[in-house]
Amino acid sequence: RGFVYTQILTASVRLGIIEALASGPKTAAQLAEERSMSEESCRRLLDGCVALKLLERRGRHRYGLAVLGAALLGNPSVA
Repeated sequence: RGFVYTQILTASVRLGIIEALASGPKTAAQLAEERSMSEESCRRLLDGCVALKLLERRGRHRYGLAVLGAALLGNPSVA
């Protein structure tokens, strides 16, 4: 379980998902286009972040920062 958590966290940080959601919730399609990745891959990563409580669903199709994800913003040890 720890390995999966680390991989999801690393991918979300490297792809800039956390920073991209700092301005507000977005859809998987928006994030996928901004990050040059497939929508399906992006959705899987976002759902993994939701499971780890880094993100939360906002309505039916949007994702936003959860408390744990917001704590990563501006944290130099995560960059």
